[in-house]
This record gives sequence, structure tokens and C-alpha cells, in this order.
Amino acid sequence: MPATSLRNGLSGVPESGPLNVHFVRDVGCIFFISGVGLLIAAFSIEYRLPLFTINTSFYMMHMFVHIHEVISGRLRPGIFWTDLPGIYLPAAITMTLNVFMIKKKSKQIDEHQFFS
Repeated sequence: MPATSLRNGLSGVPESGPLNVHFVRDVGCIFFISGVGLLIAAFSIEYRLPLFTINTSFYMMHMFVHIHEVISGRLRPGIFWTDLPGIYLPAAITMTLNVFMIKKKSKQIDEHQFFS
């Protein structure tokens, strides 16, 4: 994919500064590893909670970087609507699911200790 199509094809990307191909590749690696972690978590109950928690941490940190960019004035406040489907919703969804998973795991541990 040519760099110009990446830069022109993603809403809000041109506002964040000049294209840095190395940075784009770095971010691609992070998203790839995150996706692999989710695939492993989908099929491995033993590793599901820690892998999903790591994934959630990435999405939350990514969201907070975007919030900081708006608060600091580097990006316009209206960028929120552009970022909503790809930044804020994934962070909110994974955080919500993670809380439910932690509660479920905690309940299982409590039940196990109760019946032991």
C-alpha cells in the first residue's frame, strides 16, 4: 500500500503530523501482536484473562494518548467524532468486557475457596 493512500485514507491522520513510515510499521506490529493475543485468548481459557487484560491496557492507553492530544491542543476537539469508532469504542468495549471477565474469575476463585 503506498504511503499516500494510507495517509489520505484514514480520517484524522493528516492532522497528526507528517507521515513517518517507521512509526506506521511500529504501530502495525503492535496491532498485529494484539490481534494474535486475542486469537490465542479466544481458544485458551488459561491465558484468556491475562491476554485480554494486556489488550485492554493497550486500547485504554491508546485512547488516553488521543485524549491528551486534544486537551493539549495538538488536535482539534472535533476529532473525537473521527476517533470514536476506531479509538474510543474499542477501548470502552474491551474495558467493559475486561471488568466482566475479572468479576467472573473472582467469583470462580471465591466459589472454589468456599467449597475447598
